[in-house]
Amino acid sequence: MTVPKPVKVEAVSEQAVTRSVEVVGTLAAVDEVTISSEADGVVNRILHDLGDRVRAGDALVELDREKAEYSLTQQRAALTRALAQHTAP
Repeated sequence: MTVPKPVKVEAVSEQAVTRSVEVVGTLAAVDEVTISSEADGVVNRILHDLGDRVRAGDALVELDREKAEYSLTQQRAALTRALAQHTAP
């Protein structure tokens, strides 16, 4: 003789089931650009890192200004000398 097993009955209900999958991979950008500078100099600070979202016109690096300021001073002095030569009686 078999013994009957107890059965629990519940009303049907709807529930969300969350599925997740763990994977290892590498992400790569769809678009890439190569950048270059119109000015040479020593980089003082990097303002954005690989993968950062930037917009047109955003500064990417900050260059050391000492060399550029020295060059500007020299150019102004040369301009002053040239103007003095051409305006002297």
